[in-house]
Amino acid sequence: MLESDAMTDGSRSNILPSLPIYTMPDHLMEKILIRNVVSEKDRAYLLERTKKHSNIFNKIVESNLQTDIIYVPKESDFEKDPPAVSLLGAFYERQLYYNYEEFMEHFEATKACARENSNYKIKYRTTNSFKNIRLAVHDDKWVIVSKNNTPIVHFIIRHPGFRKLICNYCTDITEI
Repeated sequence: MLESDAMTDGSRSNILPSLPIYTMPDHLMEKILIRNVVSEKDRAYLLERTKKHSNIFNKIVESNLQTDIIYVPKESDFEKDPPAVSLLGAFYERQLYYNYEEFMEHFEATKACARENSNYKIKYRTTNSFKNIRLAVHDDKWVIVSKNNTPIVHFIIRHPGFRKLICNYCTDITEI
């Protein structure tokens, strides 16, 4: 659905439990996959999915605004509960976790992407209410609530009142 929707006008926003996969440099994804002992076949598949998500993202921000609200843990919190790489849409059953250096490299790449593209904005949260839940919003069209880990579940909400309720959910956001 997201691929076909990429050419539809309208602002989008995401509340993410981790950094967006479409801003991750290929070399970093490869490094994380190798450190997590992912097979060569699965590495090729996940790198292909990452490129696909990057292409969808690039189509969207060519002419539409996208805002991502991401969770950025403090280093002390990271040790206790590291965030997983967001493989939503890849339908990969294993969780792959960042180490702190990898996360910060991806965070810097995400900030650079926002600086380089006027249609891409990021905001961040220091609390993570839903560790495995992603909310994707296409203004006045739909909201998708996705559970990020296995079993992966997606709910598409088109009801205007429920969409508005979900869109107003996030209040403790700091803009970068």
